[in-house]
Amino acid sequence: MKFPLFNMKKSSVTYVIMLFTFVVTFASFATAQKRSSDIILAPEAEALMQCANGGRGTPELPCAGSNWQFGNLGRNNSQWVEGEYVPYRALITALVVGSTNNTITITYGTTKSGKHAIDYLGTWDQSTLPPDGPGGADACVNVSPCSLPSTFQIPLDPTLTAANPGIQPVGENFTIWNGTITAVSGYTTSGTYAGDSSTSITLTYTANAEEVVIAFGGHISTRLDWGIAGSAISISGSPYHTSIGGGDRSMSVDAAIFPAFLIAVKEVSTFGAPPGTTATFEFDFTFTQGLTVTPFTLIDDVVGSGGGGPPLSTNATEVFQIESFDAANTITVVEAVHPAWTLAGITCVEEPGGLPQIDNSVGVPATRTATVIAEEAEIIVCTFANTQFAPTAAPASISGRVVDSFGGGIYNTRVSVMNAQSGEMFFANTNPFGYYTIEGPEVGNFYVMTVSHKRYTFADDTRTFTLNDDITGMDFVANP
Repeated sequence: MKFPLFNMKKSSVTYVIMLFTFVVTFASFATAQKRSSDIILAPEAEALMQCANGGRGTPELPCAGSNWQFGNLGRNNSQWVEGEYVPYRALITALVVGSTNNTITITYGTTKSGKHAIDYLGTWDQSTLPPDGPGGADACVNVSPCSLPSTFQIPLDPTLTAANPGIQPVGENFTIWNGTITAVSGYTTSGTYAGDSSTSITLTYTANAEEVVIAFGGHISTRLDWGIAGSAISISGSPYHTSIGGGDRSMSVDAAIFPAFLIAVKEVSTFGAPPGTTATFEFDFTFTQGLTVTPFTLIDDVVGSGGGGPPLSTNATEVFQIESFDAANTITVVEAVHPAWTLAGITCVEEPGGLPQIDNSVGVPATRTATVIAEEAEIIVCTFANTQFAPTAAPASISGRVVDSFGGGIYNTRVSVMNAQSGEMFFANTNPFGYYTIEGPEVGNFYVMTVSHKRYTFADDTRTFTLNDDITGMDFVANP
């Protein structure tokens, strides 16, 4: 079979070849011009990766090497804690060195059905194992060359701060390698916080190499900021979506660990201090989980009389965040003996905190111990109630002299003092010169004092008083 092309004359063939070469050359030139223009204005290739820091129950891994992944994060490969920042890195390739006005838009899922997922952005490496670089977190892995990083401060999101003032920290940064971030746009919110919403922000940068890395963190919303019903713990599935032009990355809710909180509370019933003064009582404790023993002190400041109400001092509570939920790992809180107080009771109350739980906390006053097996997300409040021992009043003395109408001492006069409330009696007899001393009555009580003699009578043989200190000069004069 013959092909028409090969039947042409030599000159015709040469013409066709030249024409074909021109067309191909022109097309390649035009394509190159278009591609160069696209690279300068916007990256040709963008890819977003997220960090898997090791599955639950395994040692935590740094964000380096193969731990940077394109796939979904779940409990089998990740263990990010509520309130931490999930690290992301954007790889942007085929850039023109020295090009400016390159842009990348970051979009992250803010809410799902009114519940917050990733509520704001932050510095990429603050929740991963340090140090940055070899042996630790490394967002520049497999990128060469890779310059020293530079940063650009992340602005506050006005929609977020309007919904919850002060929630977004200042000083968080975007980080870039092989380039410089020159500008950051304002935030754009799609949808509303009452339903499904996402938030976008655009970065403009200069490329100093053909490949640029931009890293940032996505903050996992917390119950502390949004409540149990309004935070990520209440979202099922994979609510953590983050994307750039080169794909969407998701994280399932079971990749997040929701800590339990154990709160030790001191409650006292005290005899109190004199009005206008403050009595400070310190109670020593030990918190033990596994091999970790943590001593701490609760201080309860009470003005005047207590009454068993809630603690009156911010120092009367201690909060422990628990991230290990092994049923064999029993947690104990033990109160040391206080010489002036008795431990009246220990009460532990458990709240689910957003996940199902079993009540398994108990307080045993006899051993001064609260025993807890914490479950994920639960909130456990153990209250140690103490009652102050009745104060032991200091004994006092009462002394004086009994004389006749001429001032001579009367021997063997009987002097008695009775505690008007308890009926307790104290006695003394005068010596040959009429002097006496009664020892033992406690201060703070009301007393009735009498004097008697076989031969003498006394106009004021009975006196009453409250004993606040030693009394001297309590004299009696017999009738003429």
